[in-house]
Amino acid sequence: MKRLVLCFSVGLVLAILWLAGQSLIACPFCTMQGQTLVGEVNQASMVLFGNLKNAKLGNADGTDGTTEFEVLSVIKDHPIRKQSKSLTLPRYVPPDKDGKYKFLLFCEVYKEKLDPYRGVAIPPDSDIVKYLQGALALKDQPVAKKLGFYFDYLENSDTEISNDAYKEFGNAGYKEFADAAKSFSREKVLGWLNSSGTANFKMGLYASILGHCGKNEDAAVLRKMLDDPEKQTASGIDGVFAAYIMLDKVKGWEYLSSILTNPKIGRAHV
Repeated sequence: MKRLVLCFSVGLVLAILWLAGQSLIACPFCTMQGQTLVGEVNQASMVLFGNLKNAKLGNADGTDGTTEFEVLSVIKDHPIRKQSKSLTLPRYVPPDKDGKYKFLLFCEVYKEKLDPYRGVAIPPDSDIVKYLQGALALKDQPVAKKLGFYFDYLENSDTEISNDAYKEFGNAGYKEFADAAKSFSREKVLGWLNSSGTANFKMGLYASILGHCGKNEDAAVLRKMLDDPEKQTASGIDGVFAAYIMLDKVKGWEYLSSILTNPKIGRAHV
C-alpha cells in the first residue's frame, strides 16, 4: 500500500512540475525511450526485408553454415548486394518451419564482407516496410511532422511497429510534441483511451495528447480513469492527471488539491 501511495504521489509531483511550465527535453509521460528502428537503420550498412531459405548447417555451432536470404524489399541498400534478389548469408540461421514470419535483416559490411548481425522476425502481413520507408522519407522534416507520421502507427497490429512509434514520442522534445499534438485526431485518441485493449503504459501519452487536442467535455473520460482502481497504478497515470487539469482547470485543480491536503483521499485512490 505504501509503495502504491508513493507512486501516485510521484505522479502528482510530475504533473505539477509539468503544468508549472518546467522545461522538458522529452515527453514526460512516455515510459519508452532510446534506440529506434530508424536509428538502427541509420547505423547499419544495409537493411533488407525478406525470407530465409535453404539453411545449411556447417559446424555444430553453425559458425560456418550458410543461409539464403530472398530479398523482397530494400530498406537501405549497399553496393555489395549488386541488385541481387538473393544473398547467401555466411552463417546457419534455423528456418521458420511453419513459414509464419519474414525477416528484417540488419547487415554490416566490413572489408567487402557481409556480416548480418541482427534479424527481426516479422509477421507476413506487417506494415514494417511501409513504416520504415515512410519514416526514412521524413528524415529532414520537422519533428512535429515526423510525430504526425508516428501517431498513425501507435496502435498498429504489429507490436514491433507500435512500440517503436511510441518510443519516437518518448525521444521527442516536449515543445515539439505539444505543437504536434494539437493537430492529432481527438476521436482516435478517445477511442484508444476507452479501449480495453490499449496497453496501460500508453495511457499517459494518449491522455497527454488529448490534453492538447481535446475539448473540455473530454475531461470526464480522464476523471473516470483516475477513479478506476485498475488504472490508478498504471505507469501513465501522471499523464492522465495532468491532462485532466488541462481540459478542466477548475475541477482538475480542486481534485489535485483534495488529494494533496487529505492523505486519506490519496490512499483511497490507490
